[in-house]
Amino acid sequence: MNREKLVDVIEQVLTPVDEALDEELRKHLERTICNEVSQLFSTARRFVDLDYNQKQLSSLTSKLAYETVKPVLDDCIDRLMVPDNDDA
Repeated sequence: MNREKLVDVIEQVLTPVDEALDEELRKHLERTICNEVSQLFSTARRFVDLDYNQKQLSSLTSKLAYETVKPVLDDCIDRLMVPDNDDA
């Protein structure tokens, strides 16, 4: 078998393998990202649940998590509370 034919055969074999690997990688990344985002929001929720005095003593991790997700929370809340002017 000459080199060109060998390369063609390898490409035919590797193309479905590549596609399967891409799909598995995507699933893994989705799972990992969802898990990390879930943990971040859970940590931020612990900060939100504290009263003012407790917040002063809260862990830096909770406070940083809250500060990280706060812009996302604000955006979501603003979208829910402010009527859409485009519909008017």
